[in-house]
Amino acid sequence: MNSYSSSFFALLCIVVCVVSMRPHMSAHNRVVHDSELGGIVHAADAPVQYFNQQIDHFTNRDIRTTFKQRFWVNETYFQPGGPLLLLVGGEGPASAKEVAGYFWISELAQKYHGAVVSVEHRFYGESQPFDTITPAKLQLLTSNQALEDFAVFAQEFKASNAKYSESPWIAFGGSYSGSLCAWLRMKYPHVFLGAVSESAPVVAVDNFVEYFQTVTETVGPVCAGHVKDILERAIVCHLGQACYLDKLLLPKMPITRMSSNDFSAYMDTLISIVATTVQYDKDWANHLTVADMCAQLHTAAATGTAALDKQYAELSGFTDAAGIDASFMNDVNEMRSHTPGDAGQSWTWQTCNEFGYYQTSDGPRDKTLLPENSIELSYFTDICDKGFGIDARNVAGRVDDTNAHYGKTDIWSSNIFFNNNSEDPWHNLGLVLKAGQTTLPHCTDCPVTWTVATAHCASMYAPRATDLPALKATRAKIVQTLDRWLK
Repeated sequence: MNSYSSSFFALLCIVVCVVSMRPHMSAHNRVVHDSELGGIVHAADAPVQYFNQQIDHFTNRDIRTTFKQRFWVNETYFQPGGPLLLLVGGEGPASAKEVAGYFWISELAQKYHGAVVSVEHRFYGESQPFDTITPAKLQLLTSNQALEDFAVFAQEFKASNAKYSESPWIAFGGSYSGSLCAWLRMKYPHVFLGAVSESAPVVAVDNFVEYFQTVTETVGPVCAGHVKDILERAIVCHLGQACYLDKLLLPKMPITRMSSNDFSAYMDTLISIVATTVQYDKDWANHLTVADMCAQLHTAAATGTAALDKQYAELSGFTDAAGIDASFMNDVNEMRSHTPGDAGQSWTWQTCNEFGYYQTSDGPRDKTLLPENSIELSYFTDICDKGFGIDARNVAGRVDDTNAHYGKTDIWSSNIFFNNNSEDPWHNLGLVLKAGQTTLPHCTDCPVTWTVATAHCASMYAPRATDLPALKATRAKIVQTLDRWLK
């Protein structure tokens, strides 16, 4: 199993999402996944429905060809006039489980007598505009096309259901989906009354060096030192010097023969357990936490490097004595497979074409646990080139176009609630108030909260008794805001 196709650490609220060649799960997938691992299972009895969605909203409009876009509705608590709460589809398959009670949005539906609606993002899951995929067809996989999908659906859904005629739409989402729901309110204020945007990376960037800076800060200097010891010994092995690294942590490919891109793929896989643990720290009670991970590594390190390596391999799930199957061409070939519904392929296209988000080892040496040149930007941009034909030199320009289109953190709108979390590396690309700032200058009634000691998409999970006071306070502020909007 290679570094790209193994089951995603993150992806999901992910993720973001960690964006890398690590396997991908969306933020919403992650909420369901984490909840079920914790023993929480909800009946998903909402039948799948299909909406005839326009394949291309902006060109070739005369053709008017459509595809079947999946959606689900739970109206258990709905009363006429109650809101329609849209869980905006993100970078992974959607399902009936998203309206079944795994998300806090279900409790909000009960409170406000609303209905929960989940709509799958184009090119993910079974919402496929084409039976076959080519780079030319992927040109229609953009955030702008997806936003138009959700707006068209929202308008026609109400128009075709008289009982919803007086119901306002509120968009909800986390991670990439959190950005989408904020942009929906920005672009379509006549359709959406408001949006709740959680852990949203509204700034696109090709070289996301801050990601591992936050990871390093969160685990602390002692734990970061243990991890860096392993990574630096991998560097020594790659250089052909005396190699003292457990075989479970070595790549299957001879490490001294690895190209720089092969080595980046390998190091990206090797660091994934640390990135995943930080990104989702304490999001669910039964998950490995930063404190537990670091305690185990510290105990092992006290015995020696051999014990440290074995403990790190156990935490990472590396059990193949032949080593870790990671290579640049494995990742390129995954992109070239052009398989409809392959979430990793679709999301990588979006990062190449719009967002970047590539987590590298660049940046100040004293701020990251990654050794220099261990995960290089060229690894990601070369996948864009070899996998999709997007010239590596053009990725940064496409990222700049995205920021020009959406405005980065300069949000001109109203009625958007933004929340970011202190342990989440993605907060570096989100809405965070600066010192002395209390409001956004161009966004009316747009609260911005900062939730300490919490991680990616924390507020989206259904509440539990063990939630920290800061997380409970954030949810209370969201309710106060919704009370105003829905008054």
